[in-house]
Amino acid sequence: MNDEKGWKKIEVISKPLFLWKRSLMLLLSLMLVISSALTVMGAPLNVQVLEENPVYVSLSGDDTISDGTEANPFQTIGKVIESINASGSSETLVLLSDITISGTLMFSGGQPITITSKEGQTWSLIRNEAFAGRLINFTSNSKVTLKNITIDGKSVKVSDSIIHIDGGSKVDLEDVSIQNHYKENRLGLTLSLFFCR
Repeated sequence: MNDEKGWKKIEVISKPLFLWKRSLMLLLSLMLVISSALTVMGAPLNVQVLEENPVYVSLSGDDTISDGTEANPFQTIGKVIESINASGSSETLVLLSDITISGTLMFSGGQPITITSKEGQTWSLIRNEAFAGRLINFTSNSKVTLKNITIDGKSVKVSDSIIHIDGGSKVDLEDVSIQNHYKENRLGLTLSLFFCR
């Protein structure tokens, strides 16, 4: 076929490119139809879910050489929290025994943290008798769940709140017992668990 100047028109169709695009569209359409049909039929889709690995804590553990596994747990929650706050990762801390608290547990940052007892057990966070400060401090934007544990003040008389929650923090308590906490003021002893602002 010639144009008005006598030039011969040549139509170029890139068949490999055209076929590749068409094959890709057909393949994607087929995948969509099959996945929709499986979903409607109730067949489970094979979706890989990444599970977080819990960090274990036990009074018999070791903060210096531990890897935080159930077989080789950390000894103190404070060491684990310090590491989590620095890394920004979310974690579940699993208690394998009662844990003695000798300083304020400081939660900060927006990463979710859960502290729970090993399944089927209930362990305690117990105040060291020589420590009279605040046990737990949730600074702004903390996202913490305390689950299936006991927080025991060991009847130590303190002058500060036991748990302090800054504005913007989200703290969930699930099956948590709080016992033996006493705040001393000028008029005598009162029970004071939380201070929230």
